[in-house]
Amino acid sequence: MKRLTWLLAAVAVFAGCGLLCGGGLVVTSLFGYPRPIQDRLDQRAMLRHFDLPTRLRLVEYEGYPAVVGFGQREGLNLRAVFQLTERQAEDLERRLVEDGWLPLPVPAETRRKLQGYVDPRTLALSAGLYQCRTAGNDVLRARETRPCAEADWLNDAIFGAFDADTRRLHLQVGSGY
Repeated sequence: MKRLTWLLAAVAVFAGCGLLCGGGLVVTSLFGYPRPIQDRLDQRAMLRHFDLPTRLRLVEYEGYPAVVGFGQREGLNLRAVFQLTERQAEDLERRLVEDGWLPLPVPAETRRKLQGYVDPRTLALSAGLYQCRTAGNDVLRARETRPCAEADWLNDAIFGAFDADTRRLHLQVGSGY
């Protein structure tokens, strides 16, 4: 038993982190959280940027890179699509207007700035609302952001579009660092 305990402790130290939880050993590596946990953390961070509830139904998700490395995620690109019920869509649309979201389509100048950060299909939406913000640094954890229109060029992008026709909410967060 002692050998097994030492072996588990060595694995935990080698992997980067070991936590005792309920008598069991949970191990995460220096290379980040396991993919499902990292995806969920990323999805929550995206919803937080737009002050949205976590109970929305996720229908599409892509996250790159998959895990946090040694404190960095160069070339971060997260995309999530949520399907809303008719009631959720009505409530959300009203709230987004109050929060200053702008009517689609996205203006050409803003689309140009967003190339490489936002899926072209999302930028092509024509009915609904959108919001584009930039943090300038540490995009997932940024507490202060500013509208994309105020920036000459974007170092990162926090983009949301509500498609009124399909009742889908598209969120995308990306960085060029």
